[in-house]
Amino acid sequence: MKHHSSRPAVKCSVIAIHSALAALGALALAVPAHAQTEASAPAAPVENQAPADGPAPATGPVQSVVVSASRIDRAGYSAPTPTVSIGAATLEQRATVNIGDILNEIPSFRGSQTPAGGGIANSGQTLADLRGLGATRTLVLLDRHRLPQTNNGAGIDMSMIPTALIRTVDVVTGGASASYGSDAVSGVVNIVLNDQLQGVKGNVQYGATRYNDMRDTFGSLAWGGSFAGGKGHVIVGGEYNKNTGTDIYNDERKWGRESYINFAFPNRPAGAAANAIGENGLVGNGTTGGLIRTNGPLLGLAFVKAPNGGTTTAPFARGLYGNLLTSQDIFTDEARAANAAAGISHRYPLQLRPQLERANFLSKVSYEFNDRLSAYVQPLFSHTQSDNILIARRDGTGAGGALPIARDNAYLVQALTPAQLALVPAGGLSVGYLGNDFGPVRREISHDTSYISTGLEGKFGETWEWDVSYQNGRDKADFELANNMVNANFRNAIDAVVVGGQVVCRNAAARAAGCEPLNILGQASGSAGAYNYIGGTATGKTISRLREFSANVQGEPFSNWAGPVSVGAGLEHRKESLET
Repeated sequence: MKHHSSRPAVKCSVIAIHSALAALGALALAVPAHAQTEASAPAAPVENQAPADGPAPATGPVQSVVVSASRIDRAGYSAPTPTVSIGAATLEQRATVNIGDILNEIPSFRGSQTPAGGGIANSGQTLADLRGLGATRTLVLLDRHRLPQTNNGAGIDMSMIPTALIRTVDVVTGGASASYGSDAVSGVVNIVLNDQLQGVKGNVQYGATRYNDMRDTFGSLAWGGSFAGGKGHVIVGGEYNKNTGTDIYNDERKWGRESYINFAFPNRPAGAAANAIGENGLVGNGTTGGLIRTNGPLLGLAFVKAPNGGTTTAPFARGLYGNLLTSQDIFTDEARAANAAAGISHRYPLQLRPQLERANFLSKVSYEFNDRLSAYVQPLFSHTQSDNILIARRDGTGAGGALPIARDNAYLVQALTPAQLALVPAGGLSVGYLGNDFGPVRREISHDTSYISTGLEGKFGETWEWDVSYQNGRDKADFELANNMVNANFRNAIDAVVVGGQVVCRNAAARAAGCEPLNILGQASGSAGAYNYIGGTATGKTISRLREFSANVQGEPFSNWAGPVSVGAGLEHRKESLET
């Protein structure tokens, strides 16, 4: 399936700047400052560039200006758009391995995703989410140019930029859709490179938790230098990061093993608390060996393993507070009779953090032909691999329901006594089954991103500046869900009958397709062929592409009573595609 989006746009901006210093000071009091000097290092981890309540103190001459979300670059330019800037010094002091960890400290970001989490498409990525409107409404730029989508067409992974080459991260927390389009409704994150880096800089880090997991190894290296008598400049940088993640946290953490659960009392007596917190919470609508949920004399019997290795039944005990709960609710394992069956543990087999391995490389070569014309080319490559464990508890229905077990099921006949079998309705039984017998589902996701940006920048006349640029990017994502249960095959395998003295799958077409019988009553037992038949590996791939051309011109054609009048105009054509 292919989706294409082609978006031409023409942007024009005009602004008049007061030449009088008094007027500039008054304007600074009215709106937040939108520019910063390159030489000033941040005094705090996050600098908010909004003005103070009083007049701004005098400062030295401005060396260079970074304007994050404007089509006009001008020293002293101000706009009613709040801007937060994070400098390279802050990134180094925090020893962060990705930008998202610091962005999450800014109040305007709503729990922006870091490589520690994510869904099927975005696991292992760093996505920005301003004001909770989602990554699709937060535009991420690299030196004011777009990057290819890495989140299934709905976001950009910021961790593919080497942190050693970042000069600042400028966040425009007001909407900038008028300048950039609908993907900038909540704001813009502009990553500014230190394209004048001189010399070598590097960083090596290692850390782990006190449980000796989440072992994190990080290394980065960057170099910059000049050539051709200073007319050219090149920067090169890359980084590598590997985190071992955790095993199933229920086993690794004390609070996970205790499995505290908050549950309600729907049938509580007067004066009793509406909710309670219990240790070792259990789910009461199924067991690992199956729980009869059909109304009648067999209701509440659970299939358990018999001493002789076969299958028998036992009454289902609800434990503490059991008389206050319905059969669908959660209860605790306290005060449960030793000879009774209990529900399945509420402890889902999950990870606190998935395994992650990533590497990236970025370079930029710029050359100044003369004082009025320069060119640059900027390639980028990134690879991310994420591996984590999903919920392994399966009920075979995909919706938490009960499984139908026919009256003539070969394994049911073996598990029940003749007297119990006579009580089975003609339509069979509904059995609640929640099994961990097949092991966890493992999800592996890899992203390979390539990107190149090239352009020309120049000047003409006394005040006019222009630039043209072209960006081409591609992100390929491969997904794999291993050991995934195929519910239809599972139901075919457990529907077993005796044919010619052999236990086989009832469905002849399923037998022809390789179905082998599986017994889930009392204990999951089956051949290797049965497990191969009910399990499978789901795979998928998406390819996101970006092609963009832009041209901009700005200058000061005349002045009026307020001072020089700045005029800017731009043309942008962008084509994005997504193949799945």
